[in-house]
Amino acid sequence: MFAVTAVQPSPPLRYAIDAAAGLLVIQVTSIADGPALLAALREIKTDPLFRPSLDVCVDCNTLRVIPTSEEIKELARLCVACPRSESKNRWVLIATWRPIYEAARFFATAVSAPNVILRVFEAWSDARVWLATTRAAALQATPWIGPSRALNELIRRSAEGGR
Repeated sequence: MFAVTAVQPSPPLRYAIDAAAGLLVIQVTSIADGPALLAALREIKTDPLFRPSLDVCVDCNTLRVIPTSEEIKELARLCVACPRSESKNRWVLIATWRPIYEAARFFATAVSAPNVILRVFEAWSDARVWLATTRAAALQATPWIGPSRALNELIRRSAEGGR
């Protein structure tokens, strides 16, 4: 006889906060359950490192399946219905795979709002440049994108004469 155990659904997202860079990075794994995704986003606010002024970078490349237009519309509807804070957050959606990029653009168009600046990029490096040029403090911060960190370090060392 086999014992039956309940299988816990995997969370719709994972996140990390880089307080020094003023950045919240979210990896979305599923948007199929919009209310669960929004609940997980609200839960991030309980993290001691969370600040309302954080820029938000959403990695859509971790989605397990391409979202349907109905899922995108429902998530957009839920997002628009959420109460908004007065802070002007900057949100970046990263989607390197073309079908996910198109879905992200569709979502961004559907949720455009005056308090949220939302951009969709196909490359992490483009998002990083945009964030750095739109926030003076980001120019002083430690680079936060993996491959860009190595490139920035190489450029810094060459400028210092190879030390």
